[in-house]
Amino acid sequence: TEETVSDLAAVKGETSEVTTPAVADTEFTIAHHLRRVPTTLQALRVHVPGHLYASRVGDWTDSRVFAKFSGGTDTLLVRIA
Repeated sequence: TEETVSDLAAVKGETSEVTTPAVADTEFTIAHHLRRVPTTLQALRVHVPGHLYASRVGDWTDSRVFAKFSGGTDTLLVRIA
């Protein structure tokens, strides 16, 4: 059914590569195409020591989320769902 397909898409989410700011713990925006407000932000690939974490979750929208990374500049593979 259409509802089942929507539920599966919500679980799968989407992945994208993002470049983090040079200064640790600086907020940045990640665009997405889920057409709904996500509930999950996850780093799938990180090259430098650090942790990706959610920022201003209450301000997330159906097209963007806010995040911070505790390391320096890196290109992360992230999952948003």
